[in-house]
Amino acid sequence: MRLTSLFILICVGLACGPDKTDTETDGTTTSGTATDGTTTAARTTGGESGAPTTSEETGETGETGPGTTTGLGDGCEVFTQQAECEQDPDCMAVVGEAFDFAGCMPGQTFIACIPAMPCDSVITNICQDKPGQEVYKIPDGCIPPGFFGCGPADFPMCGDFTECEQLPQQGCIANPDCTAIMGAAHMDVGGEICVDFGAQVFLACAQGDLACPPVISTVCPEGQPDMVFDTPSGCIPAGFVPCDMPAPECQ
Repeated sequence: MRLTSLFILICVGLACGPDKTDTETDGTTTSGTATDGTTTAARTTGGESGAPTTSEETGETGETGPGTTTGLGDGCEVFTQQAECEQDPDCMAVVGEAFDFAGCMPGQTFIACIPAMPCDSVITNICQDKPGQEVYKIPDGCIPPGFFGCGPADFPMCGDFTECEQLPQQGCIANPDCTAIMGAAHMDVGGEICVDFGAQVFLACAQGDLACPPVISTVCPEGQPDMVFDTPSGCIPAGFVPCDMPAPECQ
């Protein structure tokens, strides 16, 4: 009887034991619960505890695809300041003197930034290819985009005449960079027209290095042909026009 009871207990113990199984194979642990009651764990890769996982997305930090590098070669036009342009070894600044146009700045003026290139060593006048064009004199033959080579300008450089032309007689005479243009009026003396060179009057102020031909010119104020003056030089002052009214000197 005792042997029979012991056998029954052993059988019951084997039949009702834990149904959970853990299997380890090469660092891979599998456990969890199957549909039939068996517990099977989710699969974890790594082999070693705490090993980092590897992302399926790989790449190298700091690298980008092909693109345009501004400021090099054909990107020089983005620089609008001379200093910025000259800092780029692949670029060169176009600098010149402005002729007298509206809004011009006297002295050396930054015109454009272009790719570095060899240039002809010849002074060139360039004109802007648009209405109200700007005109410059540059020291070489490298013409920037938006400009074309043009013939000698028939008007002064920027600032040459502006300051002197606005000065009155005393200011003009006192300024070493300006020249006072004097004129002798045509006068009626006893019914005869003559030129009184002993009583010359101030006509206009011009730049100091103005080259005038050594001839006497007869000029009249624009729109006033009855007011006639002889100037002791061939320079025609601003606001005057030549007029052909020769007269002898007053005695």
